[in-house]
Amino acid sequence: MQIARGIYQLTGHMTALNSNTYALDSEEGLVMIDCGCRPVYLEHQSRILSMWGLGEKKPVAAFVTHAHFDHAGNAHLFEEKGARIYASEYDVHALKTGGKLVMEPEFGLTFHTCKAPVAVADGECVTIGGTTVTAVALPGHTKGAMAYLAETNGVRVLFTGDHCMIGNAGPDDEAEIEIGYCGSIDYDAEAYLRSFEKLRSMDVDIVAPGHRSVFYGDSRWLFEKMYRKALETIKI
Repeated sequence: MQIARGIYQLTGHMTALNSNTYALDSEEGLVMIDCGCRPVYLEHQSRILSMWGLGEKKPVAAFVTHAHFDHAGNAHLFEEKGARIYASEYDVHALKTGGKLVMEPEFGLTFHTCKAPVAVADGECVTIGGTTVTAVALPGHTKGAMAYLAETNGVRVLFTGDHCMIGNAGPDDEAEIEIGYCGSIDYDAEAYLRSFEKLRSMDVDIVAPGHRSVFYGDSRWLFEKMYRKALETIKI
């Protein structure tokens, strides 16, 4: 699904899969946001890219929002294909070691570690083929959780990982807002609340989370709603 010119959602609800993965079409090659897990994710990614005429284009980078298995389980495969893997410094360690930090026991699958992921810091910009990706640290769901702001073709898209999720709206047209899982081994409630507050100052065109629906509209309204939900939900 094309969510904006040159920006594609490859997996998620529309493919009957749990986690969202995305691709940016840059001049150098494809820039992935999260990698999914299991071979089925790769199959859907390849199929949808082919539908948009991008089947022959190679991934040159993959930005991992956080190291949990469902978002990073396939990262090693992209690395083997020549893509550079980017993550927060904390998650670089997780990607190289696996285990509890990537929720390997919970998924019951072997996490294949990455050899040389590259650390990006809060506010750091990486430009690939005319597409700029800026790291936005949002710790809480995990210690190393990172969002990525992509600016391409005049559109600003914030990929938020598992920071929060946007569900279906009911008959009252009120969107369901759900914060991320609070049971990770490195979950930090105080940091999580600070991250929700941080987002209140951001203004983007599209919010693309790691699960469920992409949001188009007033992001300042959405981020305020998320913050209020976090205040009600997160216990310090």
